[in-house]
Amino acid sequence: MARFGAGLGFAFGCGCGAGVGAALGVAGAALAPRDTLALGRVAAGLARLRELAPLEKGAFLQALGDIAEEDGNVRLVEHELLRAIACALDSPMPLSIAALDPRLLRK
Repeated sequence: MARFGAGLGFAFGCGCGAGVGAALGVAGAALAPRDTLALGRVAAGLARLRELAPLEKGAFLQALGDIAEEDGNVRLVEHELLRAIACALDSPMPLSIAALDPRLLRK
């Protein structure tokens, strides 16, 4: 995780929240202001993440899944975002998230 963790904020061109940062090994990370986020920055970050080795991608997606499950309630938007990121990285979703039926999740 250290390989992508240290550069995660740079990869996305933005910081990530303290809980996200801790799960991904990025201490002291902060959320970037919403108005600074742009599709181009996200696309560039995903392109950098696609360069990870398959096991690193799996570890990254598992960390995101752990974050989504942190409060014990995976919401539909979290499930769909994780699915989209996994698809963009050409990697499977974490099993704990993939096993959830999206029709039964809260919006």
